[in-house]
Amino acid sequence: GRTVLSGPFDATFWEGIPVTLAEVDRIEVVEGPASALYGANAINGVINIITRTPEQLRGGELTYTVGERRTHLGSLLYGKRDGRIRYKAGVGLRTTNRFEDANLRASEGGKAHAALGYDFSGGSRLDVSGGFSNHNTQYSTGTPGESIYDGATGFLRMDYSHRETRVQAFWNRGRPSLNVARVKIKPYARSDTYDASVIHTLLKGGRNRLVVGGSFRRNTIHSNFYMPMRVEQNLWALFFEDAWQAASWAFVTSARLDRHPLTGWVFSPRGSLVYSPSGRHTFRISAGSSFRNPTLTESYLNLQQSTDSGFNIPIDIALLGNTELEPERMVLVEAAYTGRFGLLKVGLAGFRYWLKDVIAPEGDQFGMVPGPPPKIEVQTRYYNIAGETRGWGGEASVELAVNRQVKLFANYSLQRFSGELDFLVAAGGGPEHKVNGGVQVRTGGWTSGLWAHRVSATVWNAPSLRTLDYLNLDVGAYVLLNAHLGYTFSGTLKGLELGIDAFNLADNEHLELAPAVSELEPGHSGEVLKRRLTATASYQF
Repeated sequence: GRTVLSGPFDATFWEGIPVTLAEVDRIEVVEGPASALYGANAINGVINIITRTPEQLRGGELTYTVGERRTHLGSLLYGKRDGRIRYKAGVGLRTTNRFEDANLRASEGGKAHAALGYDFSGGSRLDVSGGFSNHNTQYSTGTPGESIYDGATGFLRMDYSHRETRVQAFWNRGRPSLNVARVKIKPYARSDTYDASVIHTLLKGGRNRLVVGGSFRRNTIHSNFYMPMRVEQNLWALFFEDAWQAASWAFVTSARLDRHPLTGWVFSPRGSLVYSPSGRHTFRISAGSSFRNPTLTESYLNLQQSTDSGFNIPIDIALLGNTELEPERMVLVEAAYTGRFGLLKVGLAGFRYWLKDVIAPEGDQFGMVPGPPPKIEVQTRYYNIAGETRGWGGEASVELAVNRQVKLFANYSLQRFSGELDFLVAAGGGPEHKVNGGVQVRTGGWTSGLWAHRVSATVWNAPSLRTLDYLNLDVGAYVLLNAHLGYTFSGTLKGLELGIDAFNLADNEHLELAPAVSELEPGHSGEVLKRRLTATASYQF
């Protein structure tokens, strides 16, 4: 129910989420356009991180992980229910060094959070929670090279429910600064997001369930690379979801109406028809539309500075936003099937979508200005790409429970594009083929797993400071082999669990992204992946 997207970029800095891995219960992925339920940024899916409740914790848990490249992860978590009161709290720390240079820090930070809930008589319920994270993390910005996100994020949240009505509110606070290798100034962005929503169930029970709601969000930001330096936006939304079910059929419709101060009103409908002739077979057809509003950076960016190209030639850079951008819009249709045949579970899905008004920086406004001394002038402004991007593909998956102890799994996905593509992404839209497969074994107190992940080759586009043109950079196919071995003790050592994990076990050094500033410093900005071995001890009390 709470977004973790950053205010300036509408991107996720995973290290800044004030929740430790030990607290995560499960992660759900909603595929396809989800703006009808989640709003602007759910253009092609939602990742929902669900944390463990105090009732699930029922006490404390201490976890510590140590591994290669000076990796250290620690967390302490405690939660419990006592009558009508439930509570939990946790702290965590994390440090790890880089793949390309194990002597340099990749990320370090600490986090803390707490939650308190109370159940009133009559079915009412109140929950309040808050969290804080402070981290310093390396990431890639492409051509500008290595960047460091340094700062604090935090949140406060309140949830109240009474019978068929829920009220939710949260405040997200961000105070990051960015150190970019080739940018002399130190950008900062002090952002705050205030969000409140009311959700009411009108119909419940029988064949039909209807839920309606509305929300208000206020974004404010103060930054030295925006114009104006302080920006305020108010966003409104109304939404509903109706689920009708009879016998083997179910029909779910949802829609949302959003208003943005720059882009106006946007309507996002979605519908799904589900047919389940038995508990072992399900067929689904879905169609919907979604959108993405321009980020604050895309609308208000005003970064102008002089820097060095690395060839003793100065560069005058102007990166500019555009307040007249249209939101990106997507329409998608999908058909899917899941079935069980004894111990075998299979899944098939196919999709087709159309994406319009993609927002991207213009890439052709740079050139050499004759001297003396010569210099390079670069001006980039965000705009909507004319034309349409078309994508299609599908996925097939199988899962076989050999017996109670052994499970085999595999899946394959394909995605292809045509039409107008954002020139900053991989040529053709990215790798077309991805394959996963593996085995999981549970016996006695032992758990083990071995799985492989293959991604096909692709070509990335990247600007060249040497030729003042765009390069096609090959990123080859790669395979990741990952493994886990763990043991849960019983008897006098009950509550203790030990585990060993291997990421990229075969140490298949490869690139996931195009090398930033590839002609000057290949492999310096976090795009290289190598092996990482870790050992974990966890104790529940």
